[in-house]
Amino acid sequence: MATIDRILDRFYRISTFDDKIGITFNQYLLLDDKPTLMHTGAAPIFNEVIEAISKVARPQDLAYVFVSHFEADECGSIVRFQEVAPGLVPVCPAVTARQLSGFGLCQKALAMKPGDSLDLSLNLGQRRLRFLAYPSEMHLWEGLIAYEETDRVLFTSDLFIRRGQPEKPLVDGKRAEFQDIPAMSIPSPEGRQACLESIKVLDIRIMALGHGPAVQITG
Repeated sequence: MATIDRILDRFYRISTFDDKIGITFNQYLLLDDKPTLMHTGAAPIFNEVIEAISKVARPQDLAYVFVSHFEADECGSIVRFQEVAPGLVPVCPAVTARQLSGFGLCQKALAMKPGDSLDLSLNLGQRRLRFLAYPSEMHLWEGLIAYEETDRVLFTSDLFIRRGQPEKPLVDGKRAEFQDIPAMSIPSPEGRQACLESIKVLDIRIMALGHGPAVQITG
């Protein structure tokens, strides 16, 4: 069963624990003028995720869904989400946009590149996503991670994983935990280092893990 928990004002973590492999699969919901979902979750948990979203917002109002890279838990439910929210636009790397189109899943994805930004508020700059390069483990295809500049949240996708079922949706942690990206997340040493350097310069308040709790940086 998917749970939904408030992390910050108008910012929620949706989480499903897979006891077979011992990790959580998270989506994050940003409620703004343009409500945005970070990842869809895989197709089998679609109903659970929709039910969780419905507790705090109208799923049909979703404007964007961020897809870090082309993988089942990032975009497996995208067709069903678009049936619920016909105006929903996937925001993703160019290679993911091509895969969504090529597999007949979506023809209207908004392709982004590192350094691009996307305003979620009608008042420019109040809530904005900025995108960083992430050569994901899936064939080292071009991927993206997103940084929300106002609340200072980094959505890390698969870069950092905490296994097991967290006791709380938001926990305290140290920046030192995130000083090294595991090789399994980015096999290329050059890509791993470049990604890490782009993260080091960010002023991060919360690490929104794709698998694990949201981690509030306390030192």
